[in-house]
Amino acid sequence: MRWAGVLVIAAFAVVFAGQGSAAPDPTAEADAILAHAKAASGGGAWDRLQGWHERGVIVRRDGQVDYEAWIDMRDLAIVNTRTADGATVVHGSDGRASWIIDPAGGVRFDTTSNGLAASRRNAYFSIFGYFFPKRFAAQRVYVGPQVSGGVTYDVVRVTPADGSPMELWIDRATHRIGALVDPDKAHPMIALLSDYRPVGGVMVPFTVATSFGGPRAAIVQHIGAYDFGPPDPSRFTPPQP
Repeated sequence: MRWAGVLVIAAFAVVFAGQGSAAPDPTAEADAILAHAKAASGGGAWDRLQGWHERGVIVRRDGQVDYEAWIDMRDLAIVNTRTADGATVVHGSDGRASWIIDPAGGVRFDTTSNGLAASRRNAYFSIFGYFFPKRFAAQRVYVGPQVSGGVTYDVVRVTPADGSPMELWIDRATHRIGALVDPDKAHPMIALLSDYRPVGGVMVPFTVATSFGGPRAAIVQHIGAYDFGPPDPSRFTPPQP
């Protein structure tokens, strides 16, 4: 998520693990790897989740921010709040419009396709949307194995419908998502997901660190709690202009 959170590594030096023959069907290979990842982190329990609510703190170089995020796991509607020094900013999207509410209560709307796609992409990767291929259309391609820090990862590139791609680095030993990497060199982002713990039958990360092209983490997100109960539809209602 650009502003909802993912992780970074200090020196994410990468080398290809090998030059073996390419998979005959990169999509089938990707689907198999993602199926193993889902099974290793809760399996069918993921399908019983209805909403996604998380809260915690984001540590930045200029201070600390308290945040909360709500996502409807049925349609990717999302609302995200950030509070720093007593001032709260709200970002939201219901699939038809995206909006920002500033600390003074002013509202700005974005109904452009790019704005809506960015909100959906953020929600999609935040809730592990690639675990629901029948619910959310996306292209999935196995890129190949790569090694970093002595760990072998299977890299799957996922491109949500009407969105831009993200690479999932999946630990071959644990089958957990270890990192998300934006392949767009114009908008570099590396995020590491760690400190996985069980909540509601699924395994989710409690630490996310994100960098945007630099060697050090620009953002470290510490999740304090998750709740996967039914979402309140009114939370995703656009504000009055």
